[in-house]
Amino acid sequence: MPATRSWCGLDYIKPQKAEANMPSSAAIIEGIDTLLNAWNTVRPGKSFAGMTLDEFNKNYVTPCHKARAEVAGKKNELKLAVHHRENVDMAANEAALAIVAAVKSDKEEDGENGDLYAAMGYVRKSDRKTGRRMPKAAVATQNK
Repeated sequence: MPATRSWCGLDYIKPQKAEANMPSSAAIIEGIDTLLNAWNTVRPGKSFAGMTLDEFNKNYVTPCHKARAEVAGKKNELKLAVHHRENVDMAANEAALAIVAAVKSDKEEDGENGDLYAAMGYVRKSDRKTGRRMPKAAVATQNK
């Protein structure tokens, strides 16, 4: 039984770590392709492990290549989806900035001092600090 851990009171199965010496997926398929080529070149008519070359290719190698093609397709779909998301986010942001500009210029909403402007997350113009700094001499006399 897999080891379980608890997080926030919920039990979950601890993920199994991959073997440290397990070859990568790319290395596996490269080795399989080398094996196929050698088998096909040197002993094409001989069976090994109860399989012919065609059976091995049909039952194991073809599914490997199909899975890789599927992953490549999904990666492309993800890239397209991310690009689409960035485009619609940019359009939405531009529209939101136009709305804020319209609220700022609307006399009925009190522009940059209005409740709607503040509710949108902006600081009212009347609530902003002036940015004026006092000279050091004036600060020293006020602190005494």
